[in-house]
Amino acid sequence: MVTREFGSKMPAILSEEEINTWLDPANTRVTQLLPLLKSYNSTEMNLYPVTPMVANDEHDCYECVEEMDQKLAYVRSF
Repeated sequence: MVTREFGSKMPAILSEEEINTWLDPANTRVTQLLPLLKSYNSTEMNLYPVTPMVANDEHDCYECVEEMDQKLAYVRSF
């Protein structure tokens, strides 16, 4: 799983048709939506570093999903 090293939560990755189903107010039963929550094929995903700004919910911009230059990578100290 591509996201495993970043935490236990996995975003719902939906097709356009599935998004419409997910957002349809007529779908009020969890059983109608559970089939949409499936593992995404990791061979169809790309893993790359992004800015640490992505960890702050106040940042909602394109820069949060752009690939970050490794030379400028943020180093976090614990």
